[in-house]
Amino acid sequence: VVAGLGVSDAESIAADPASWRQVIFRRNGRWLPDTTDETSSAQRRLFPRTVELLRELLGRDDGTSAPADRLPKGSAEISIFLPGAALTPHSGPSDHRIRLHLCLESDGRAYLAAGDLSKLRANASSPDADVADFHQPGQVLIFDDSFLHEARHLGTTVPRVVLLVDVWHPALDEAERAAVRAHFRYDQASWRTTGSPFAGPSGPQPFFVDAEVDDGGRDGH
Repeated sequence: VVAGLGVSDAESIAADPASWRQVIFRRNGRWLPDTTDETSSAQRRLFPRTVELLRELLGRDDGTSAPADRLPKGSAEISIFLPGAALTPHSGPSDHRIRLHLCLESDGRAYLAAGDLSKLRANASSPDADVADFHQPGQVLIFDDSFLHEARHLGTTVPRVVLLVDVWHPALDEAERAAVRAHFRYDQASWRTTGSPFAGPSGPQPFFVDAEVDDGGRDGH
């Protein structure tokens, strides 16, 4: 891990902001300007193949049916979790997106947990397997982050590094994708988020995914 790489805790949810760094390629379903500038982009200089592969796989926001084409609140980044890091319980905006973590480096002591988080409190050093999955290099965790979840690194030496990617929920067709963009007031000209109309006292709300398709939010997580 390159010292000083990325930004610290861009989401403001880490117990210690310095313990979580993010190398951000994509925000709000748009590529950050740096990822398209081949001469001055730190991302392109350090991760040229990663940037090109992500743009090929996720789409170039050109109106195609790519897995992440113009996805509101959609991100792509390298997430670096230092030993001892912890993210407070949090959730995504709605179930219109699915999140993937491809683990690039880990000592097997960093976990992602969702579901009944009270089970974690009983034995924080060895979380219940029903709610926690430990990151293993080369493995992918796939989950619906609209469910309450948290992350912790219980190790002491090796950082947990994952490639985080958001894609459209596969149950949504093109018309429903368009409706999601409209509800989120999606702006094709900006990668900055504009807020979520789903916010409210009860937290994130389901969107179009019905009970016959939704698997309960822990698809592979």
